[in-house]
Amino acid sequence: MTSFRTLTLRQRTVFASAFNSRSIPFLGIAFALTMTVLGCAPNTQPSITQTGPGVIATAQVSEIVGNLDLKDGCFSIADEAAAVYSLAWPADASVTISGDNITVVTGLKTGNQQQVDLKVGDRVRLSGGETDHLSPELQESIDPSCPGPFWVLGFEVEKLEP
Repeated sequence: MTSFRTLTLRQRTVFASAFNSRSIPFLGIAFALTMTVLGCAPNTQPSITQTGPGVIATAQVSEIVGNLDLKDGCFSIADEAAAVYSLAWPADASVTISGDNITVVTGLKTGNQQQVDLKVGDRVRLSGGETDHLSPELQESIDPSCPGPFWVLGFEVEKLEP
């Protein structure tokens, strides 16, 4: 039993000598380094810097194939399932009618201008998307009497062979 008490005293002596007044600054530094390594340092968020231009134009990326029609100032296209859409023109596109010729220019805002010359009845492929409600900007691009649903033109217009 005596040896057990001696062992206990020796353990206490070793433990006490490990934390004397000289080791306290060392323990503080070791603790700080451990916290930093373990990720307990202040949380810093990376900053994001925009280096290019802001959003110039956005467009839906579906496509429709059908025949171009023009009645009472409304351009329309009917898809293969016979759904008819009035065409709406975003600010990135323009349409000019001269006699039987229709000129569509896309890429006005994006700087990637493409011109396609069409006629009523031409088979076309248009990128864009369907909507039942137009934004005020898009409402200005069509005649108010044009019925919905609408196909908002995207970035691509292609004349197809019949």
